[in-house]
Amino acid sequence: MFFVAKTASKKMAGQRASNKSTSMLKSYTLEINSLFRCTMRNLTLKWVMIILIAVKSHLVYAADACETPPLLVGSSSLKVWLWDVYDVELKTTDGAYQRGIYPLQLEVTYKRAFSKKDLLSETQKQWQRFDLDAQQEQRWLQELNVFWPDISKQDRLRFQICADQTSRFFYNDRAIGRIEDPMFGDYFSLIWLDLDGPFPDMTRELIAQN
Repeated sequence: MFFVAKTASKKMAGQRASNKSTSMLKSYTLEINSLFRCTMRNLTLKWVMIILIAVKSHLVYAADACETPPLLVGSSSLKVWLWDVYDVELKTTDGAYQRGIYPLQLEVTYKRAFSKKDLLSETQKQWQRFDLDAQQEQRWLQELNVFWPDISKQDRLRFQICADQTSRFFYNDRAIGRIEDPMFGDYFSLIWLDLDGPFPDMTRELIAQN
């Protein structure tokens, strides 16, 4: 009997020790999980704040870098034979045009429908007047091909050169794409603003040169 009681006592002591160990393990596990969740929550909040600050900074910079020019320099219309092609207007910050001074905005309101292929072809044709590197020209055309739309009558295509010399395009007031190359904006705007172009009278009206 003594042996049985002693054995039972050892078993109970062992069970209590096991239960205590299990309880301590569970407690440690809960503490670790709690610490882990707290750490992850703090890290998540930290990264959310970092991301929000970065996005806010980017938006503020973008707004400053590409403020819409408020003042009209001039406007004109292109008419070929009996067909109205488009109306175009030029805006700058101070209402005057000087090459290389930005921001600058050109907005074209189309009087006829044009496919994207037509727009790209005409752009390439106009660039032939300038001493552009052929590979550079093709890179720009490929970038434009990504986001330029087909044009319907009365559609508006707006082009902005930002203060940081990036270029942005808007289709009926909706942003559709941008080109980072600082050289692009100058050569694209010269399609309309170069007095040696095919429509010098239109250019004079745009830049308000009598």
